[in-house]
Amino acid sequence: MSKFGPGLAWGSGQPVASWAAVAVNLVVGVGWIVAFARFFRGIDELQRKIVQDALVVALGVGWVGGFSYVVADAAGLVAYDV
Repeated sequence: MSKFGPGLAWGSGQPVASWAAVAVNLVVGVGWIVAFARFFRGIDELQRKIVQDALVVALGVGWVGGFSYVVADAAGLVAYDV
């Protein structure tokens, strides 16, 4: 919303709308974190271990893939900017 809003929904000359979109994004993100923390505290030990293992793999793949993309972009190997 804050990325495409200035070009599609409101003009680029309205920084208040862009900051409002960033604030909404931040509030929704904090809400997701709080909801997941409540869910995580409520599940049993085995399911918590399974979720933790899945999160470790997802975070690792995201970091390695993301940094690889950044390095490939810096080397001029990727046609699209990040």
